[in-house]
Amino acid sequence: MVSYRINMRLAGRMTQLPDSQKIFGALVYFYAEKTSSEKAGNFVAAVKEGSVFFALSDMMPAGYVPVPQVYLMERAKPVAGYQENKSEKEIYREIKKRQFVKREQLERWLKNPEAIGKAYPYVKICSSQRIYAAIDSLQYELPGLDPNVYSLPEIHLIEIKEERQRDKESMPFADFRFYIRTTPNSAGIELVELLKEAQTEQRFFFLGPRASQGLNTFLVETVNQESYETECSADKYLNMGMLLPDKIDLQESYVKLFTSQRRPYNRIEGWNKEEEKMFISFIQAGSVVEVSGELRMAGKSIPSPFEENAIVFGNAYLLPLLSEGGRK
Repeated sequence: MVSYRINMRLAGRMTQLPDSQKIFGALVYFYAEKTSSEKAGNFVAAVKEGSVFFALSDMMPAGYVPVPQVYLMERAKPVAGYQENKSEKEIYREIKKRQFVKREQLERWLKNPEAIGKAYPYVKICSSQRIYAAIDSLQYELPGLDPNVYSLPEIHLIEIKEERQRDKESMPFADFRFYIRTTPNSAGIELVELLKEAQTEQRFFFLGPRASQGLNTFLVETVNQESYETECSADKYLNMGMLLPDKIDLQESYVKLFTSQRRPYNRIEGWNKEEEKMFISFIQAGSVVEVSGELRMAGKSIPSPFEENAIVFGNAYLLPLLSEGGRK
């Protein structure tokens, strides 16, 4: 397998960090646009069947990885017993506010639990509400209609570089990245090459709602092959996306679940509220998993319950972690 780092730039504001499922949908649409619907359909079928391995991470701030909060909290419990003036609750608060850290800092934490809560820089997610006004009298050509005022939740990521730095002193993050791992000489590699074309063409990727208002819009900055070995004898892996587990040891893993509500969707009619809801649970990014077989068998994708030939994508990108003994 080969891995790639896709560096992206946020072109405006955003309402959410795009997850690996959202990115997969946008990439398949892009692949169909550049090749054909039939070729994109064959690619999706090959991913589901496993003849082409294709794994994705969520979008994350450039240079940072998600903090494995559940795993670190377990490792912090014995630390609270001998760390001066640090209770378990205080250490937990320090871990909780650090949503992304540098990879090298995370590896220092894993080797030295006493350092938990002392990491700078780190990235945190801040939420806000922005007020909008829709001028319905102009849109519908009906003078006299009152403006339609509504609010939208927005997020921005900020980098905290030192202990006394306040949130308002930080500029929002604009540089992001996601990771691809795929089979050599496959449609996955062709897709990576097409992303390099998208960089040259300055093509926009719409990775969330309200793209017409400039929200959740990204541009490809660079496409780089990752240099570290992916087939290494790591004790555990950091999950970087939305994982539907297959060959992992749940008893030796530290996971946080995300449950998603599913309904059929039509581009013209919207959500079909008459259909029965379905729920599916994923292992979230930031979980630490132990793989019980080959790395490519850790996750899986399954058929969509609502749309023929579509899939629920669950092949998350897994990052090898240093073992507690320092071995990869």
